[in-house]
Amino acid sequence: MSVIRRIEPSDVPQLFRVRAATDENRLTLDRLAALGINENSVREKLLSSHQGWLCEEQGSVVGFAMGGSIIGGDVGHRCASHSYSPRDRGRLAGAG
Repeated sequence: MSVIRRIEPSDVPQLFRVRAATDENRLTLDRLAALGINENSVREKLLSSHQGWLCEEQGSVVGFAMGGSIIGGDVGHRCASHSYSPRDRGRLAGAG
């Protein structure tokens, strides 16, 4: 059974596991770090300007969407969503 819930800071390690395993727009953890995106920076965003939702299957995160306001110049909204491909979702659920 799938569960959709709000992302908590304690979920961040699982978000990175999903992000690194996506089929589309794939980035390695090293590349994300080079872009300034790491577990600490994402936790900080969740506690300040960003929020998101995740999908869990068998207790493991299999997808998420997260976004936040952009301040300065124009006010907008950024959002990223990532999930395992359908062929990997069953195999990876529960790998937690």
